[in-house]
Amino acid sequence: MSQTLNAPVYFAHPYSSWVRGLNENTNELIRQYFPKGSSFDDITDEEVENVMHRLNHRP
Repeated sequence: MSQTLNAPVYFAHPYSSWVRGLNENTNELIRQYFPKGSSFDDITDEEVENVMHRLNHRP
């Protein structure tokens, strides 16, 4: 993929959450709606879409 797009690819170190700030912040926001350990088998696509919409349209 890197060669096809002619773009470098970077990987964060495992267990180094400070390297992945945006990812960790987004996970925290999602956890407000779906607590850790939630089974996505019990969550509808409509619920996921609703959370996506709320997060993408925050003030």
